[in-house]
Amino acid sequence: MLAIGQVSKMTGLSVRTLRYYDEIGLLKPSDYTEGHHRLYTEDDVTVLMKIVFLKELGFSLKKIKEHLEGETDWEAFLKGQYERLEREKNRIEHLMNGIETTLISYQMEGTIDWRRLFEIYRYGKAEGHRSLTPEEREIIDRLPRLEDRAPERGEWIRLYRQIKGLTQSHPPDSPEVQRVVAQIVSLSERMFGGDLAKMEKAWEMRKSPKPDYRFYPVDDEVIQFLDRAFEIYWRKKQEE
Repeated sequence: MLAIGQVSKMTGLSVRTLRYYDEIGLLKPSDYTEGHHRLYTEDDVTVLMKIVFLKELGFSLKKIKEHLEGETDWEAFLKGQYERLEREKNRIEHLMNGIETTLISYQMEGTIDWRRLFEIYRYGKAEGHRSLTPEEREIIDRLPRLEDRAPERGEWIRLYRQIKGLTQSHPPDSPEVQRVVAQIVSLSERMFGGDLAKMEKAWEMRKSPKPDYRFYPVDDEVIQFLDRAFEIYWRKKQEE
């Protein structure tokens, strides 16, 4: 038989935790000394190791206790937990995208458009966070992320500020606007390896009227202005 201190060293669980597991009926020791000190068998230690492992997999003590008290369909048990964690992962990813969107918006605008962000939030609550297709996922993965230190991130912010400043003072076909558009195209070509189909798909996703945390909010006026400017740019390219 093993004393509680020995079991604590073997499992990494504190004496206090072992006592708590006893109190809630998760695992009671097999015996007690005359002084009412807990004594554990090797089988008890194996069960404790199972508890520790399942807890590391994200199972609650309540779920673990239910498992210990009855027959377990291990495939269903583990698949159910996997699906729950998958939903939680998607929820956390959505929250991180929201934080990133807000931060990039602030970096680009110098302020935060709370109304626009609320629209995105409300749409996400109403429609749910749509899963990306493999093609969309590939495009999203190529966009600069919050943790990126690549110079492309700063370039996008600089180009956006330039184009926004030009929307009020220059037409889309002006040399000033077309120079910025050429830089945007060049940056996009580097980002997507010159794949025009992916560049077009990314722009279609960017223009979508359905707000999405995966793209930071941009004024509709700027989107429409850029759309006209791109059309002029590509038409001139074809004429060359």
